[in-house]
Amino acid sequence: MNNEIWKDIIGYEGRYQISNLGRIKSVARMVSHFKGGLMVLRERILKQRFCNYCYVSVIKDGKRYILKAHRLVAIAFIENKNNKPSVNHINGIRNDNRVENLEWCTHKENMIHAANNGLRSLDAHITKEYIRVRIGIGKPADKTDVANYVLSNFSKEELNKSLESEAQQLQ
Repeated sequence: MNNEIWKDIIGYEGRYQISNLGRIKSVARMVSHFKGGLMVLRERILKQRFCNYCYVSVIKDGKRYILKAHRLVAIAFIENKNNKPSVNHINGIRNDNRVENLEWCTHKENMIHAANNGLRSLDAHITKEYIRVRIGIGKPADKTDVANYVLSNFSKEELNKSLESEAQQLQ
């Protein structure tokens, strides 16, 4: 792993570091021993656990914290120009926390990405009583954002037209 780059985790400087490959390590340091005195903690790669996302358990000031690996990589290595709150796994594999597989996004962008790539069912998020879905629509006439157009509510005119079409087909 010659191309692995390590950076301090913000808030845990001198204690823990994250790599551009998504690995997390405890940095060698002196710590207080519970029986008194000091002891040396050796540098080691932390074992990541997986429950929806990869995470590690770290200790700071005697308290245990759970940190998600993908967020740590994004914070350390990816500029967040638009202050987006979520991190998306581009290939949809939640334990692939390499920097090139992550991007900052909004929750909506993350859900659209998941639905478009078969990672999440739209049926789980909307009622199953929909009449049709806009498929193969091309670009909207007013050149608005296609994703917003596709996922937006139908206008009253579109709903009426769709209902009339359905009624004619049933007859």
